[in-house]
Amino acid sequence: MRIDRKGGVGRVERSVPARRRLDGFVSVMFAILLTACSGEPDAETRMQKARELVAEAQFQDAVNELKQALLKDGNQPKVRSMLGQIYFEVADYDGAVKELTRAMELSNNEYDLVIVPILAQALLHLGDYEALDKLNVDALDDPGRSVAQAAKGLSLLYQNNVAAAADVLETATFGGTTSPFARVATARLLVAERDYDGAKAVLQGVIEDHGDYAPAYNLLGDIEAALGNPAAAEASYSEVITLSRRSFDARLNRAMMRIYQGEFAGAKKDIAVLRQFFGRAGRTHPGIKFATGIIELQSKQLRKAGKSFEAVTEFSEIYPLSYYYLALIDLETGNLEGALQNVYRFLALAPRSVIGPKLAARLELMLGNYHQAEYVLQPALNKQPEDVESLNMMASALLAQGKSRQGLEVLEQIVELEGDSSIAKARLGAGELASGDQVLAIENLEAALAISPSYQWADALIVLNYLERGRTRRALAAAKAYRARSPESSLAYNLLGRVHLERKEYGPARDAFKHSKSLDNGSVAANEGLAQIARTERDFAQMRAYYSDVLEQSPGELSTIMRVADTYVLEGDESNMLRVVESAIAEHPEALEPRLYMARYLIGKDRLVEAELHLDALSNAQRDRPESLATMGSLQLATGRYQQAVLTIGRLIGMQYDVSQNYYLRAKAHAGLGEDVQAVADLDKALELDPEHFYARLAHTRLLEAMGATKSFAEGVAVLQKRAPQNRDVLRLEAARARDSGKGGYAVELLQKLHRDSPGSDTASELAALYLDMGNVNGARDTLLTWLQQEPDHLYLREQLAAVYLAAGQKDRALDQYRTMLDTDSDNVTALNNLAWYSLDSQPAAALEYAKRAFVLAPDSPWVMDTLAMAQMHNGNAVEARRTMSRAREIAPDAPALRFHEAQILAQVGFADAAADSLGQLLSSERDFAERAEAEAFLRGLR
Repeated sequence: MRIDRKGGVGRVERSVPARRRLDGFVSVMFAILLTACSGEPDAETRMQKARELVAEAQFQDAVNELKQALLKDGNQPKVRSMLGQIYFEVADYDGAVKELTRAMELSNNEYDLVIVPILAQALLHLGDYEALDKLNVDALDDPGRSVAQAAKGLSLLYQNNVAAAADVLETATFGGTTSPFARVATARLLVAERDYDGAKAVLQGVIEDHGDYAPAYNLLGDIEAALGNPAAAEASYSEVITLSRRSFDARLNRAMMRIYQGEFAGAKKDIAVLRQFFGRAGRTHPGIKFATGIIELQSKQLRKAGKSFEAVTEFSEIYPLSYYYLALIDLETGNLEGALQNVYRFLALAPRSVIGPKLAARLELMLGNYHQAEYVLQPALNKQPEDVESLNMMASALLAQGKSRQGLEVLEQIVELEGDSSIAKARLGAGELASGDQVLAIENLEAALAISPSYQWADALIVLNYLERGRTRRALAAAKAYRARSPESSLAYNLLGRVHLERKEYGPARDAFKHSKSLDNGSVAANEGLAQIARTERDFAQMRAYYSDVLEQSPGELSTIMRVADTYVLEGDESNMLRVVESAIAEHPEALEPRLYMARYLIGKDRLVEAELHLDALSNAQRDRPESLATMGSLQLATGRYQQAVLTIGRLIGMQYDVSQNYYLRAKAHAGLGEDVQAVADLDKALELDPEHFYARLAHTRLLEAMGATKSFAEGVAVLQKRAPQNRDVLRLEAARARDSGKGGYAVELLQKLHRDSPGSDTASELAALYLDMGNVNGARDTLLTWLQQEPDHLYLREQLAAVYLAAGQKDRALDQYRTMLDTDSDNVTALNNLAWYSLDSQPAAALEYAKRAFVLAPDSPWVMDTLAMAQMHNGNAVEARRTMSRAREIAPDAPALRFHEAQILAQVGFADAAADSLGQLLSSERDFAERAEAEAFLRGLR
């Protein structure tokens, strides 16, 4: 595919198409070969049948007949030669070369006269220039040598050796006989030398002499396409299709020319034929996908178009415009970063493009990269210094960088180019507004109005300028003047209503917006203004009524549908909110906003699988949007995929490096991975960017507590107390600080108050834990039992109660709690593992069964393996116990408890000395662990 660097659509470069009937030189050679054939009756019969099938364009059936002949005798050169020629006709050039080469070998070059010219063309198509160069043409007659030499000349041309190609093509004429193939090759040489008129003259001569020679029309179409004459090119390609209905290249090229002319219906028909009749090529050829993408883009099927162009990017050197169109799709869907990345990919492939710099500059401006916008525009303006669109963007870039003088000079240049243009004057006024020259700005805006009193944007800029500067009285006067000049303008009344709204003058604002609606009932601005007034009055039904007016005029308008959903959120009506968002997704399945809206809602409701389905439906471009990354990061945090969350939120930070919330989210991911140092660093950054970020401060303080930074923890709690002294989480931290500083009684008072004022399972758990820390076993037990009466299936509280009973020495009651947990959740690993551990001595067989069940559910847990090993040991399976413990130790090699239990197992299997040495090394360290006293006693027994 050749791509017009100015942004136009291209065409397929070359390749002679497969033909429905045999044309020109090939048909003559085919006839010679067939009439010369003689041989076995079976082979002759099948060849005759193949001839008949070829005449009916049933090429595959003809191939099957010849293959049947070769099954009986594979050494028949005439059959292989005929098969090779058919392969050539259907563009199977690999098959053609294979069969024609074999035929030459078998016939001792008897058929060179027929085979070599066709073989030369097949090798040319495959790009096997070395084999083509070695092909001997001495035995050929004049027509055959003309074809073979022309093929050799074209091979040099395709290798960019134009001078050598010209020399060889000169030898393609013998005795006054020049094949049409050689004449078309000469025309290709002239095209390479940019002598389009000369090439067209040669081709017209071929057409006069050989009116049915399709390659001549094909090249003529290529020339017209290169000259920017799509209608003439389409006509030439249509001739090729008429002569050779199986022509792939010509039909694809015709589709591209039709697209270039806006004839999308005709292009779609050509693409449909290609898909239907050309097998794998029709499904996978990048040119078809490229053309399909343009058609889909034209019909606003953005997601489909995006997929089509993404598939083409593998061939981006041939189709650089695929990146340009991807950039347009990203821009349309709001993925500015993705659009920018794709337009720069396009510019790397098409550096002289005119459209690329404009789109890149537009995107850079939208993203606030004003210096880069100036940089990318300058080369384009050097080429086209009077391009008003580029000049306007350059002015915007300069003004935004504070280069007021240069920016205004550019705007003045636009005024000179456009003469007495009200638009140019208004833009100059807008530039002066941006530069801070309010007086001159108003003068130019008023000058724009003098040139064209009906030019509304000048009035609008004046009003908006005063509003932005907070000068509402002047804004009101300007809005009234605008209304007086344009009493039939909906915009005038919308601006007047907006000024009144800013001044909290709801009555006059309502009147202005209603008058605007009388002029344009579907006015988004008027209905939005009235909806804002209704919101202040909490009249949500009326808000929806105004949005309905917009939807009547613009059915399916997505942003308005989502505003309707917001009204139900404000009203607390979740069911109707869901109904509206689901209808938005059904009506706009490729839109980003409703899917993210639904995903966030589902994450908040802990319906995480459903949320993930909505995120999975997003395109790759949509997934790269900052709001998508933030939502995906939240889902990954909620599902415990902390490593993924770190990567996702890291990408988000790369796009939004100055947003405090992003660092807070990544800190949560690091904390989930136990990476407290990284989490604190992210929280430090979050608080640097926004010292008032309450939840970042809260998380920061919690981490300091976990890390044992007592002084910093206390300072963090003090800051939080000043910010939100009654906040539940702050009260919890204050209780923790009191406990750490030895004020256990005060800590209990705080948690008791918190539990009394806002009772919940979390406060019950925290209060019970504090009681247990202080040795108040009864208080811990009673607190948990009381709450479990309300939530009997609360597994964590029941597990905590079991721990309280164990602390009180009531093992049987603890085991009862674990059994009750299994009644609620039969696969609860904690309950199974603890039942096994605390039943080792009293019920070793039952302990082993519990341990096995836990191991099936958590096969990689070293603590589950530890319990299983000890259960195996207590059941007399010391060898199995040793194997199990070895696996546990591989996972947690430094865990003291596992080393102690391993020593117990070693002692049981008869390695008392090894057990004593291992245990001695363990106990010689200063590390403390729960079973240290028991381990010391066991070591004394061993010694």
